[in-house]
Amino acid sequence: MSKPQLRIQRKEEEKPRNKTRKKKEKEKEDAAKRHATPYVLPSLEDLYVKPAAHLKKIVLKSNADSYLLHLIETAPVDEDKRRLTSTSHPSSGSFLSAPLVRNDLRIPSHSFIDSVRLRLGIKPINIEKLLPSDVCLCGKSHNWNNIGEILCCPKACGPEWNNRHDYVKNKLYLIAKSTGHAVGKEPVVGIGKNDRTDVVVYDYRDRDSKGEPDGPSFKLQIDVAVTSVDKQSDIKGPVLQGRAANMKAKSKMNSNGAKWIHEPDRFVPAIMDTYGLMHVDLRTILKSFADNQLDNSGKDFGFSFDVRDVLKGVIINGFYQLISVALVRGVTNNINNAALRILKHNNRAPAKPPIPRSRLEMMYHGAMRQEGSSFDFC
Repeated sequence: MSKPQLRIQRKEEEKPRNKTRKKKEKEKEDAAKRHATPYVLPSLEDLYVKPAAHLKKIVLKSNADSYLLHLIETAPVDEDKRRLTSTSHPSSGSFLSAPLVRNDLRIPSHSFIDSVRLRLGIKPINIEKLLPSDVCLCGKSHNWNNIGEILCCPKACGPEWNNRHDYVKNKLYLIAKSTGHAVGKEPVVGIGKNDRTDVVVYDYRDRDSKGEPDGPSFKLQIDVAVTSVDKQSDIKGPVLQGRAANMKAKSKMNSNGAKWIHEPDRFVPAIMDTYGLMHVDLRTILKSFADNQLDNSGKDFGFSFDVRDVLKGVIINGFYQLISVALVRGVTNNINNAALRILKHNNRAPAKPPIPRSRLEMMYHGAMRQEGSSFDFC
């Protein structure tokens, strides 16, 4: 057979292969697009595959996601798109469902109001008092509509600049301790004082798909960070859910603390953004803590996998609420302190607020309970 005939034969043989390869590549691209879009309605096949008990939940969630997708597509500016993609994550609004019967889940009324305003795209109350002509303590005139600029300015936030970080760090430490782990806080892992992490779990173990321990225990070094989705250095590029948290986690892996961690120990960044979105690594840690608490609480009860899964979900939801409430307290504390410091710097410090009605009632009833009181109530 001559060379031209061989070339023709090879081309004929390669045609079906090329078609098959192109078809597979197109299927991969379509699958990647489906996974990259977080708000795709379920297909007809999904409705048949999913259990009937979850059908109502799927339909209702799809309806809510369609409204959310419409809001994101019609948002006038990228700031609103970043806010909507962040607040729509299941982990970001856990403080909204936190029960008020527990002291560690209570939020001051002004902090709760400011947090809801932030989620709705409304400036916090004290930030509304700032004028475009006001100058920050750093000498710049920030865009007061961009909360990220205020939170990222150490001069504006003052000594309480680390509050949002410390509140989350302390709560994560308490959660790990309450689940039966041996834990420590801010261990030095290198030769310098800055070569440290935030929380160390001395007996952490990986878990399999059923929540059972998988492999030997090791030291888990956790480094906490709270990033802003509106930070100037992070807003370039497409608007994606969790983008700011992912970028912060990547930078944490190159931090001083991470460079000193070697096998078998492990370094994990625990990242949240200011709207409450939790990075996947933080969610994985909380799930493992929930498994450890179940092992210590009901290992001998003989729970089935389904019952254990339900209990685990309840415990994880409680952890989400604790972390979310801690973040809300820290972020709103930073925002209000910064606003008051900037107002004072511009000689517009607000007058001392009047005594709230609730406080007046407490003062009155407290005085009335005192027998033989010398107060004159006339």
